[in-house]
Order: sequence, then C-alpha cells, then structure tokens
Amino acid sequence: MRIARALAGLVLLAATATTAGAQVAIKRQPTDPGAWYRAAVAARNSGRPDEKTLLALRAGVAPIDASLRDDLTSKDWLNVGSWSYPEKKLGVRYLDDGPCQLDVQRILTDGATLDFNYAAPCADREHGSIVHTNFANPPPVKTGLRTIGRDLYLEIIAYGASELHRVVSYAKGVLVVDISYDGKPRSKKVKFRSVQVAIPRGFDFTLGE
Repeated sequence: MRIARALAGLVLLAATATTAGAQVAIKRQPTDPGAWYRAAVAARNSGRPDEKTLLALRAGVAPIDASLRDDLTSKDWLNVGSWSYPEKKLGVRYLDDGPCQLDVQRILTDGATLDFNYAAPCADREHGSIVHTNFANPPPVKTGLRTIGRDLYLEIIAYGASELHRVVSYAKGVLVVDISYDGKPRSKKVKFRSVQVAIPRGFDFTLGE
C-alpha cells in the first residue's frame, strides 16, 4: 500500500492521495499562478490520448523516446489519470478538461521524488496555489528507470520495497505506464494504464522549506 501511495503523484492512484490536511503551501509560488495553470492544462489536454489510442498502445512496439532518461529528472510530471482494467473505463479525472486540482511530481537527479498539488476553487481555477507533502529529508521514495532484457520499467523504491512497472510508450512528452498488481517484471496482472505529461518546471522548491 505504501508503494501505491508513492505512485499516486506520478501515476495516478487518486484514491491513495495524501489528504488535504497534511498539505502545506510552498513558499515560492509561480510568479503568475493563472499562467502556470493554463499552460499545465493545455499541455495535459493536448497530450492526453483518447481512449481508443491509449488502449491500442502495445508495450515493446510503441515508441519510447531516448529523451525520457533526461526528461525524468529535468521536467515536472503532471498526472493526467488512468484507464482501470478492473472497471474497464477511464477515470473521471482523466476526462476532466479543466480540473480544479493538478497532481505534479518532481524527480531529482538522485531519484528522490517530490509530490505537489495545485489546488484552486472550482469556480476560480486560475487563482490557486501549489501545496506539498515533502516533509522527510531525504524523501522516502525514489523513482528511476531500469532495463530488463528489451523492456524498460519505471522503478519505484519506497520504504525499503521496490516495484517495477512497464513503460509502454514515451513520445512528445507523454508517458504511458502499465501499473501491475504485483510490481514484478513482465507481470501480466495490469491494474491501471497511467498517463503523465512532462511540463517545464515552473516553480522553485527546496527540501526543508
């Protein structure tokens, strides 16, 4: 469950997201929160595959840009949402063109993983603020890439445990990952197909703030 919680920022499992009561506003907000929000939503919506396209992607066949290794630790990752295989449908947040909250993950060069959330009143989406839950230094979660044979995996190491989830595709800043039940390589027990979009880093944050 702890790894599932760690994945919430990068991929996806909204049900395990940290509660709002534990979130604190970052000190250095974007210079123009409205502009940040508009740019993030534009990137999210333009990169978001439709249902048919998303399900048609085949791991091992779909392209994976070599830039992923650099982008992983130089960009921020905006959680679009996921397709649920048990429920056979896209999540509600995936279909929302103008969400009042945006989950963002930042992976540092050593793999340390930071989670943020842009939250705004739904009636005034462009006047929100970015909050965080990054209270441990060093962070308890690390994220990286690992190749096994011809397959590329997103490796999540959290609280002493490691999981591997197969990268399906990465092109034009859109990352698609199959999240398995067991987190084992070559697992055929896929629970979610998650989508994240890479965006430029638009705010500053230092651990310990």
